[in-house]
Amino acid sequence: MAELSALATAERHTVLVTDQPAAILFRFTDRLYRASNIREVYPAALDAIMSAMGCSRAAILLTDQDSVMRFVACHGLSKAYRAAVEGHTPWSMDDPDPSPVYISDVATADLDPVLKAVVLGEHILSVCFIPLVIEGRLIGKFMAYQDAPEGFTDDERSLGLIISRQLAFSIERQTNALKTREAEVALRRADRRKDEFLAILSHELRNPIGAISVAVELIRQQKATEQVLRDAREVIGRQTVHLSRLVDDLLDTVRISQGRLELRLEPVQLGEVLRTAQELTKPLLDEKHQTLVLAPPELISNASRYSGERSTIWVESRVLPALVEVVVQDEGIGIPAEFLPRIFDMHSREEHAVLPSAGGLGIGLNLVKRLVDLHGGMVEAASPGPGQGSSFTVRLPRQD
Repeated sequence: MAELSALATAERHTVLVTDQPAAILFRFTDRLYRASNIREVYPAALDAIMSAMGCSRAAILLTDQDSVMRFVACHGLSKAYRAAVEGHTPWSMDDPDPSPVYISDVATADLDPVLKAVVLGEHILSVCFIPLVIEGRLIGKFMAYQDAPEGFTDDERSLGLIISRQLAFSIERQTNALKTREAEVALRRADRRKDEFLAILSHELRNPIGAISVAVELIRQQKATEQVLRDAREVIGRQTVHLSRLVDDLLDTVRISQGRLELRLEPVQLGEVLRTAQELTKPLLDEKHQTLVLAPPELISNASRYSGERSTIWVESRVLPALVEVVVQDEGIGIPAEFLPRIFDMHSREEHAVLPSAGGLGIGLNLVKRLVDLHGGMVEAASPGPGQGSSFTVRLPRQD
């Protein structure tokens, strides 16, 4: 009876040991299935790695955009150790089928002396590197550590390899899901901005068309005085210019978007460009009694539109060794910090901050950036904040 009891105990023990890897994988798979984002994958993977490989320290590293492996999660490792070993990898990044690497005894291994000292200083005596691979792409690795030589059995390393495949697949799935969500958000944002733009365009077109219609009706009246006729003609002329400017902006946007804008590059004098800009924007500035000291046309219009009556717009131009720089600064409504990163996006307008008379389609600054880019230059915006004015800096290559 005692022998049967001992045999039964031994059989139960064997079953438990045999089922243990299956239980680990089941728990890991279940947690991966329930993970709503990649940040929930990492702790599940660390738990599975340490349970499967019988260790209390582990790490997950993923390649960044520069193909450098960096820590994304770890357990039991010091900050100094992570900083020292980050970026090291035993594989070539273009290896489609990297094999796991096992260092059975760090103390006797052929390692860089500095790196070895760091590892031993962490009381790590054996290490297991297992690659994370998706469709022939090395996306990272996980590492398991032991504080004794020969710290991992063949079964533990085999189980670690299974976990690595599940982990790589889950990371890829979560990454793709995130990209899909971001794309959906971007599409919804673009659709919303398109609707907003159409509403703005309708409003901007309705105003001059309405004014022209009223002026035409006054001209048609037989009893209209000469003064009324003169005023009506001025309204028609002024609103026609406004309509032409709107249409020109729209056509320029379409040409650039479709790659149909032809540039004929040739050297020009900065002073001549600024004088032309002053002439083009003079009617807009005179209308608001604003003082100007020169700048590129679109930026002057923008500065004037978002600045109050009788304000001043400053321009500073510099000729540097390799480029020319023009800075346009105004006393206008300013730009909120959260809006600055998208100030040059198509149809961008900070609606709550727009002056009642500002108007515009929200495409002028986008045109500026596109044209400056085509000329090999750059443009940037800055503002201390709402109500504190703005500055726009254009830099273009210089030719002697």
